[in-house]
Formats: sequence, C-alpha cells, structure tokens
Amino acid sequence: MALSLTTSIALATILLFVIYKLATRSKSKKSSLPEPWRLPIIGHMHHLIGTIPHRGLMDLARKYGSLMHLQLGEVSTIVVSSPKWAKEILTTYDITFANRPETLTGEIVFYHNTDIVFAPYGEYWRQLRKLCTLELLSAKKVKSYQSLREEECWNLVQEIKASGSGIPVNLSENIYKLVAMILSRAAFGKRIKDHKEFTELVEQMLRELGGFDVADIFPSQKFLHHISGKRSRLTSIHKKLDNLINNLVAEHIVEASSKTKETLLDVLLRHKDSLEFPLTADNVKAIILSLDLDIDDVCGQGYDNGSNMKGRDFFGIIQRIYTIFANSSKRWQILKNNVKGLTVKPLSITRWESRVESVKAIRFQISDIREALLQVAESDNDSLIQSQAKSLATNDLGDFEFLVAIVIWFEILYAVNLVSKKLQSSDILIDIAIKEVKGLISFFEEFRETGLSKAINDAKEIAVEMDVDPVFVQKRVIRRKRQFDENPVDHDASLSGEESFKINYFLHIVDQAIGSLKTRFE
Repeated sequence: MALSLTTSIALATILLFVIYKLATRSKSKKSSLPEPWRLPIIGHMHHLIGTIPHRGLMDLARKYGSLMHLQLGEVSTIVVSSPKWAKEILTTYDITFANRPETLTGEIVFYHNTDIVFAPYGEYWRQLRKLCTLELLSAKKVKSYQSLREEECWNLVQEIKASGSGIPVNLSENIYKLVAMILSRAAFGKRIKDHKEFTELVEQMLRELGGFDVADIFPSQKFLHHISGKRSRLTSIHKKLDNLINNLVAEHIVEASSKTKETLLDVLLRHKDSLEFPLTADNVKAIILSLDLDIDDVCGQGYDNGSNMKGRDFFGIIQRIYTIFANSSKRWQILKNNVKGLTVKPLSITRWESRVESVKAIRFQISDIREALLQVAESDNDSLIQSQAKSLATNDLGDFEFLVAIVIWFEILYAVNLVSKKLQSSDILIDIAIKEVKGLISFFEEFRETGLSKAINDAKEIAVEMDVDPVFVQKRVIRRKRQFDENPVDHDASLSGEESFKINYFLHIVDQAIGSLKTRFE
C-alpha cells in the first residue's frame, strides 16, 4: 500500500534529522565522569524512559556514583546526589553552574526568562537576588505576614472540620489552595476568588516544566516545539495567566488602601524605576508569577470598603432590593410589569462593571422600582416580605439622603469603572496604569468641590417625581456638660442637615478615596 504524501514527508524529515545528528555528533573528548552507556542522538535518555525521573536517576546514581554525567539529547548534564558534591557545586563552583538551561516554558510563560527562577546569571539576576534578599523575602517581611499565615491555616482547618466525618477530603488540593491564598494576600493584599482556575493553570504549567520534553532536550531544533504541541499549550497557559495577573495588578492599583500593609507588588512598583535595570510591566509580572503567587476576590479595601466609606448601609439597600425580587418569580413579574428598562442586578464586590450596573438600574428607575416594592408590600403572602418591601419603599427609597447618595455613588463608580476597564488591557504598561490613576485622583479632587451641589440638584428632580420632600433631616445633637471654667460660648451649635451630610458622608467618601490613591502614587 502506497504511503501518503504527508507520511512520506514526515519519514524523510525524521531520516534527515537522524543523519544530520550522526554526522555532526560531537568529537570532543569523552567526559571523565562515570556515565551509563549511551545511544546516538538521544544519549542517555533511554535509561529514563518509562521511569519516574527522580527514581530513575536514583537507580543510576547507585550504580555510577554520586557524581555522574548524562547526555540528554543535546543537553550535557551533571547529576549530583550527595551532600558533599552538592555543597561543592553550590558554593565553590556556584558561578559555573549559575545558569539554568533555557526552556520553552521559561521563554513563553515567564516572559522571556525574566523571572527570579529562570533569569540567566548576570547583572539583572544579581539585581533580582538583592531585591529578594533585602525586600521581597527578607526575614522582617516574612515575619510581617505571620498573622496572615495563621489566619489562612485556621480557615483550612475549619473547612476540613465543616466537611463532616466520613467524607473524603482532597488534602493536596486544599493545601495547594492554602499556599495560593497566603501568597496572593502577601502579593496583592487580598484573597483569590476563582482559585480553581488559577490552580489549574499552575498545575498545567508545572506539568510542562516537569519530566523530559523532546523540545527541551533538542533546543536547537525549533520545529520540534511545534510538532510536540508544547508551544501552543504554553502560549494558551501564558495568555490566561497574563490576563489574570493584569487584572490583579489593575485592581490593586485602583483599590489599594493607605491602611493596608505594603504588599510584594507595592515593593516592586516602588523600586521598578530606581534600579540599575528598570523593571518593565512584564518583569514585574514574571517575578510575581515565579513566586507562585495567586489571586483572589476584592475585599474592597479602598474607597469601595463599606465600613470605611460609610457605604455599608447604602450597598446593603441595593442588594436587598435585588434579593426581594429575585427570590420569587411572582415578585420578579411585578418588577417587570413596572420597570421596562434596565433590570435590577445583584451587587458584586469583585467586578466594577457589575457594581456600576447594580446602582445604575436603581439610579435611573428608582420611581418605578419604588412602585414595584409598594405593590409587593400590598400583595405578597409573606408578612415578613411585606414589611421589608414597605420599609425599602418608604424609609430607604423615600429618603432624600438616599437619593443624593445614589447619585453620588453612581458618579463615583462610573468614573472608577472607566479607569478599571483601561487598566485591564492585556498590553497596558505600569506607567500608563499609574497615569490613569492620577487622572482618577483629579476627578475626585474636582468632584469634591462641585460634586455635592450637582448631586443635590439631580436628587431634587428625582424627589419631585417621587413626591419625596427634598430636604435633609436635621440631626439630633447630644450636648455634653461644660466644666465650670469653660467659656460659655456654645461650641455645640448644631450643623444643618445638609452640612452634616456633607461632612460625615460626602467628604468622608471622597477624602478617603483621594487619600488612598495619593498615598500610593504621589
């Protein structure tokens, strides 16, 4: 049966490759180190085929000694298996053995070998070593994360306890998640949300790093990278990891709070332009990735933090509005009958786009949503739901301060979301990201001066439509007793409702946003 054209070409290519390797085989003096018998082209690879690599090497070391030579394809390798020789190589001859072999994984996944692990020996590598020793992995820095490690270990123990007796637990998966959480919080100051996606990508990357690959043992034969499929697999892994890390860096830049500890990413950003070899955005990501760092959901530590920003009650109302309709098909139909435009959405603390959409749906349809809540309060069979719906409609959506607050929060979230989208671009540089954040600072500074008056005017228009009295409620002032020697001037003169709202709510939000951003970038 005649061979197909494709098969013939493939066989001819392999034959020519074998002939080429035989013809160009090195005629250099044979290594003086003991070694097993070798075959042409593949060298000693046949001794390791079909074995677990470290066990195969152990068996060879027992026969040929603790210092032996192996020829793995084109790669000449010295195998050390005793403390004595390991000490010699890592101390006396450390410079000679400083470089790692260049691999396709290092080139693609680790940004052209610019990470800590794969960077070739030289000035750049010495710079990274110094940065790690004095900053990233110093004893002081590692100790500063002790409470973080204890907290995550406690969480792991509680998860295992909660799984119940008699139920199998994948301990390897849980420990890997534990390490990922600790490292991500140290790097970015937050826990990972989609840890499964990240751990799967890292596992794929480790599989590509482990064992022997034909493309790595014959590095000069570039076509093997395509035939083996390794290049396409690594490119796919790299794109996904790069996107995850880009999003983390972008969110960290926008959401970093002045009250949080300095993270590993902060250290890299602080030093990136002051080093002899300035770090690019890819260098920063490569270093983070080589630390096997992980990612997670945003805790809202900056100006989006509910308790710090006095936004807890506001966003709690937004979420309760969604919940009361979403938990019943009947109530959802009432909502649809009244609201013909944007539908209410659940509040997400991890996605800027989602937060904007959640607030936007209520900001521009608040009158219709209030009417739907009043209908639920009248018609629902559950007395608790009736009470909750009535309270939302009258006490919350019927409060002028809430109307002003929703106008303010929409303007803030909309502005932040615009910057966040730009920062999530896969090819954005750190310098551009910082420029965008500085633009956000300018927005907040201008908003501080003019934002409240505009928000009040917009809220008054909404109030008229909803038949809500457009006034701020006067806050009750608790006066303290004066000491006998104090000036009788009344220092406790009460603020007006609008002044109180401005000082205790509006300025609190805006000033903390400005402070958080300026502390990081100015």
